[in-house]
Amino acid sequence: MTDALEREMLQMLREHEAIRNALTRFRATAERNGREDYVRLADNLAAHAREEEVILYPAAILIGRYVAQTAPQQQ
Repeated sequence: MTDALEREMLQMLREHEAIRNALTRFRATAERNGREDYVRLADNLAAHAREEEVILYPAAILIGRYVAQTAPQQQ
């Protein structure tokens, strides 16, 4: 799974950028229309995507590499 995550990481980051761009537009529209609930939603979704990029994906790769190096090899 670690190999797949590493292979797909660049594409996932591109998709997150597209999501962030859409959220920026969505948030601006929500703000113009006084929809604080949608503004918070956009902010929360953007924060979640950033958390995945900065913390979760790198941690998953690091742990996966560690497990691959330290786990007993199956025959």
